[in-house]
Formats: sequence, C-alpha cells, structure tokens
Amino acid sequence: MKIRLLFILILILNFSSISDVSSEINNKSILNEVFLGCVNEDLGDLASVGGQYEYCGCFINKISKELELEDLMSLGIEVMKNPSNENAAIGALLENDIVAESIISCASSLFN
Repeated sequence: MKIRLLFILILILNFSSISDVSSEINNKSILNEVFLGCVNEDLGDLASVGGQYEYCGCFINKISKELELEDLMSLGIEVMKNPSNENAAIGALLENDIVAESIISCASSLFN
C-alpha cells in the first residue's frame, strides 16, 4: 500500500466516529481508501486490470467482515512507522492473520 493513502486513511479514521467498534467495518470512506490504494498498486503482469479489481474487491470484502476498525488503524500506524522500508511495511501487514489469510484467499481465487 502507498504510505500516502495510509496517511489519508488515518486522517479519515481520526475524523470518523470510532466509538462503536465491532467485528465489521461499515465505513465506506475508509474501505474506499483501502480499495483505491489496492487498485493503484502496479501489479505488472501478475493480473489484468479486471483481475486486479476483482482481487481488491475480494480483499476489501474479507477485511470489512473480519477485521475491526481498531485493528485497521493499528495496521495503518505500523505501516507508517516504516515509510522508507516497503518490505518492513508489508511485513507489518502480513503479521495480521486476517490480512494474510485474505490475501491468500483472494490471490488464489484470482489465479485459478
């Protein structure tokens, strides 16, 4: 994910109501920022444009149902701690089991 988009995500989270933390993220603005960050990544020859949209939609669907808003905020902060080290930022994301499982599930369905 792009660091700039994560910064925007954190700003949105700060200005949105987060008092009702549940196991589902329903804020479309937040999910849209994550989706846009996903589709703006350059995957090269790994997926077609349509495939990338399918993958990103799958990923957003899964994290919206399984990840709590608080956890998403924590992930954004962890990624922002490593602005010059993309591998460390990716590692921080993959440490979250829900994110890692969502990536695996969505990527495997993309390549089937």
